Amino acid sequence: CFPSGPSNSFRLAALTEAPTVLVVQAGASDTAASAAALTKAAGDVVDTVRHRFPRTHVVLVGPFAMEQPPDGQLVRVAQTLAAVATSHQVAFVDPIAAAWITAANAGGFTAATGFYPNAAGHVFLGGKLKEALRY
Repeated sequence: CFPSGPSNSFRLAALTEAPTVLVVQAGASDTAASAAALTKAAGDVVDTVRHRFPRTHVVLVGPFAMEQPPDGQLVRVAQTLAAVATSHQVAFVDPIAAAWITAANAGGFTAATGFYPNAAGHVFLGGKLKEALRY
């Protein structure tokens, strides 16, 4: 998560070696942020990674929408990240637009809370992300 989560600078400082690929995902908690705050936070992450690890490929990933149809705020977060990815020339994966979770499969992948993936959902989403990262 970006503006609402733990300090991204703290997380990035923990990296001691340059990763080949760094995946940064937005989540439901990012819906509390304004588009401007999310744009700045995501852009800062990309800029920091590029400064510290110029050869690292950054991939921004939009949020998952376990509830169907997707909440409008999750869609807004995905659209904001897509714009950041375009402006910073990094890859973007949009699980909502790609319809990874649909009304037909959500029941089998959603935890009892109705908001987060269950164990099968994590496996499914991990597989989808793995497929999307093959570039």
